[in-house]
Amino acid sequence: MLARASSLGSGSSGSGPTRQSSQNSLLDQFASSAKELIKERQSSQEGSFLSQEVKLVNFAES
Repeated sequence: MLARASSLGSGSSGSGPTRQSSQNSLLDQFASSAKELIKERQSSQEGSFLSQEVKLVNFAES
């Protein structure tokens, strides 16, 4: 009976690290997706700022 209890204990602890690594993997994927979205948004904002600046310069020159 003691052997069965210890095997149950090792089985449940064996699934713990697997779940932890899959959670870390999901977090890593989420973090990289968030970073990509931030970069895309920053570049689009820079593009809109540049276009506004060009419009202002053209307006000032005319």
